[in-house]
Amino acid sequence: MLGITCFFHNTYLKIFISLLFTLSLLGADPVRIMPLGDSITKGLIKPEDPINQSGYRGPLWSKLLDGGYNFDLVGSFSSGENYDPSFDSDHQGKNGRTTAELNDRIDTYLDTEDPQIILLHIGTNDIGKPEYSLTSSTNNVKSIVDKIYAHDPSIKILLARIINRQDYDPDTTAFNDSVAAMASDHIADIDIVDMEDDAGIDYTIDMSDLEHPNDSGYTKMADLWYLSLQSYVNMEDEIIVDNRDSGFNTSGSWSESGAPDEYAGSSLY
Repeated sequence: MLGITCFFHNTYLKIFISLLFTLSLLGADPVRIMPLGDSITKGLIKPEDPINQSGYRGPLWSKLLDGGYNFDLVGSFSSGENYDPSFDSDHQGKNGRTTAELNDRIDTYLDTEDPQIILLHIGTNDIGKPEYSLTSSTNNVKSIVDKIYAHDPSIKILLARIINRQDYDPDTTAFNDSVAAMASDHIADIDIVDMEDDAGIDYTIDMSDLEHPNDSGYTKMADLWYLSLQSYVNMEDEIIVDNRDSGFNTSGSWSESGAPDEYAGSSLY
């Protein structure tokens, strides 16, 4: 019974995002997509070169653009200015960000950027710290999710099982399992995107250091983000009647903050 319920909930989510993208193709306001997380969202590659930090965002932007979608990557930071072709480099990823820090700031980001879709990849900086607690980190992610829905219940979250490390760390897999179990409470609204295993990252050749992908690794992340979004678009033959108010809103407008990126002191990931 749970499997059937999850199927219909996930199908509802896919149709909802399909409507967002369909309306964008028909000339409605751009769909506001926020890449949210830490330096992996920012696009850090070692050795560090800020103007080349497009991460998965550059290739994802190219794929969405080639698909003909009208969208706006939003966030108060910008990095990756050297990506070719030039792209909308806005994002909400910061070096060193932990789940606790993001939980403290998420309300401000939501108020400022008003996203419709969030690509959330967070947790790398929690794991390995002396004070790391699986329960606390999972609860932080739950609080982030709850705050997002309190801001706007119609926001759609694509929540990543975060990538592992160059040297496999079982704590990362345990964190991913815990977060995925937590997210099952919001199964109607959250889609789990398995970056750890399904992106096809070869941790022996697709990493620039212990925690961060190189260009090939980020491209594989972009492919999976895009596939996750595409899976919603290709649902035109399936229609579900749902008695809930979708909360759909096409009143968004372009917002290019141009705010400078931030660095977290000596924290590099």
